[in-house]
Amino acid sequence: MLEDVDPAPIRAAGLEQALQSLETVPGVMPGLAYKAMQETVQAEPGLPRPLAAYLKCRVQDLPWRWSGAGLHSVVLPVAKAKGGMVSLLRIESGRAMPVHSHGGEEMTLVLSGGFTDERGAFRRGDVECADGSVEHQPVAMADQPCICLAVTDAPLRFRGPFGWILSQWARLAS
Repeated sequence: MLEDVDPAPIRAAGLEQALQSLETVPGVMPGLAYKAMQETVQAEPGLPRPLAAYLKCRVQDLPWRWSGAGLHSVVLPVAKAKGGMVSLLRIESGRAMPVHSHGGEEMTLVLSGGFTDERGAFRRGDVECADGSVEHQPVAMADQPCICLAVTDAPLRFRGPFGWILSQWARLAS
């Protein structure tokens, strides 16, 4: 979006005002703003407050569905375009998702734990963006399960011995 916006001049004091606003949170002394923001962001460890408010329950109380060895998922009931979905994924420590590519774009936000794949390591707060050119196999780090929020605009494409079956399941779930 930013690339499509025409450039506009910034007011002389604009940068200074923006930096000052980062230092203050109403009712909090300057310097404590970051700590206050951190405390208000999470209603439950690992979940940003807006997501926790949307879910209206604890992570362990979600209707997790078995999606393969060491993998569970919850498809969130949000308005979506045909073929896309928003879901929470839980990959058990040291376990791997099936090898897959993407029929469109996928954005994955790590909420807790972390995972590695062919492109690197992703930990809490990191976002991985993938498209049809990316084939990977995310593996949860060994220290704790990985919980991610994944948003796709098309089903995943699985390969391997059960790839066709998994691809059909992903298509039906979207």
